[in-house]
Amino acid sequence: IASEQVVFDSAYAIIVSDTFATFIKKDIEAEIKPELLNITYAFNQPLEIYINNVLVEKEAEMRKELTHVGDELLPQYNVSTSMHITSGKNNIIFKIPSGATKENAVTFAAALSLQFDEEKFAYHKTTEQLILVSDFSWMTKKEISEGIEVSVPDTLNNPETTVSDSTAEDTHVDEWIPANHSNFKFFKAQMYGMESSEAVDIWYPVIDSHNVETVVFKKEFEISGEVINASLKCIGQNTVTIWINDQLIVEDKGIVVDDRLKKIQPFEYSVEELIPGMNTIEIEVNGGKEYKGLIFEMNYRAKKKLTE
Repeated sequence: IASEQVVFDSAYAIIVSDTFATFIKKDIEAEIKPELLNITYAFNQPLEIYINNVLVEKEAEMRKELTHVGDELLPQYNVSTSMHITSGKNNIIFKIPSGATKENAVTFAAALSLQFDEEKFAYHKTTEQLILVSDFSWMTKKEISEGIEVSVPDTLNNPETTVSDSTAEDTHVDEWIPANHSNFKFFKAQMYGMESSEAVDIWYPVIDSHNVETVVFKKEFEISGEVINASLKCIGQNTVTIWINDQLIVEDKGIVVDDRLKKIQPFEYSVEELIPGMNTIEIEVNGGKEYKGLIFEMNYRAKKKLTE
């Protein structure tokens, strides 16, 4: 870059070499998807423009007025489009061909602006998109069955006497402790729709690989305002039962295998049970003898808490 100067209030004029084709890139970021991208540039001819590496096929219109850029008086071009622009990071590339002028250098200036739907922008500003995933902050406990001795009638030898039976089981629930790694039969890449999820597959910290286990998971979390929409997806091996704020969502849901995709399908649900304030999710998973685990993801949008 040989020199820069302010043009169009917010743009810069750039003098570039005329020997080779030159690509000028500008990164812009949008909080939501824009309704329109306006591009105004000054150059001695129309240019190819790329939005996120896709060529803009719409032709630029040349304005009637010329623009002073340094000592030069250049034509202005304008093009507006809604194509290929997205929320988040975007890049705009101008291609200045070699031999654009007969001089040793050419001058270029541009200004970009984004237009948004006012209602959508206000919605974005007053709400927030949130995510809750399974990780090691979730608490867990499991049902423990132990053999106890009970008295039962000795009907075979003497109906009036009793004998001790140590095969009976006493089932009680352990204390809540933080979750740890699971022992899923499937890799995350085999879980449809959760391949790139931030969710961690979890289980009770001590995995019993010789017995069937029933483990309960709990997550408490706070939501600042009214929930606009929410959806969850969950896989529990072998079956899963879910409560949200003490309301039963699904019971004993087993694993579904998609033979065509060679992947397992998560249980998906549109959540309506969330409330402003404290919320609780409890999930009971009946694991197999060897393989057992839980993976969970919930996306929701809620109104932001108003600050004074």
